[in-house]
Amino acid sequence: MENDLSNLKVGDYVWHFSQGWSKIIYKDSLNITVKNFQNIEYSYWLTGKVNKEDPYPTVFKIPPVNYAELKRSKFTKGDRVLVKDYIETQNSMRRYFSHMNRDGKYCCFKYGKTAWSQSEATYAWKYCKEADDVL
Repeated sequence: MENDLSNLKVGDYVWHFSQGWSKIIYKDSLNITVKNFQNIEYSYWLTGKVNKEDPYPTVFKIPPVNYAELKRSKFTKGDRVLVKDYIETQNSMRRYFSHMNRDGKYCCFKYGKTAWSQSEATYAWKYCKEADDVL
């Protein structure tokens, strides 16, 4: 499976089977380093493989054909957002955005906490808008 990432640059995104989209934060002539939605860094060869000997790549420029693509969000980790599950009947909740999950829901830190005060506990919401917008 051919997978050449050499023409990508810092700031571009690559796609990983279990992590979805990750942003390239470093690139040299042999490797890229990416940061995923949890702010964890990983390094890969420009072939997309973790190890040179791996038979198949782990990251790609675009998801492989016939694989469901994760929904991308316009929000970045730490953005102030308003969320709810039911558009008509529920009041909006103020939260800080974390990431998109595999079901296309918006994950936000629980209880109004932030990435600084809480690293992993999140809740998935169906609707999400910028804090200045009205749901």
